[in-house]
Amino acid sequence: MASISWQRAPLGDRGRVPIEPIMGIDNVLTKPIEAGLIPGVVALAADDRGVFYEGAFGWRAIDRPEPMTLDSVFRIASMTKAVTGTAAMQLVELGRCDSRRPSSAVGPCLARGGGIDECTLSGVRRDKAACSR
Repeated sequence: MASISWQRAPLGDRGRVPIEPIMGIDNVLTKPIEAGLIPGVVALAADDRGVFYEGAFGWRAIDRPEPMTLDSVFRIASMTKAVTGTAAMQLVELGRCDSRRPSSAVGPCLARGGGIDECTLSGVRRDKAACSR
């Protein structure tokens, strides 16, 4: 694969994000592809006003030269925990969530699930026995 296939969505409000950081994101995303570490990548960045960056670079698979696109679908395995944990900690930073609050206080569906009585976000984050049985 001599060249990198790429696709970037048009940026609606360029005044929000200067073009130099956008090009910097492109460079960071394409380096591992150029180094042969990964076949391709798709990325999206958004804030409370909406999406301000979308980019797709490289190829969908090593053995097929199909370009990566903004709508490429990936298996993300157990990344749900990492994404959910990050979102939860952002809520803690914003003061919208108390990391010491028991899970059962957040929602009844989280009480006594799977033999676990109580669990706190702080305990889970520290990867300790924060959940009593």
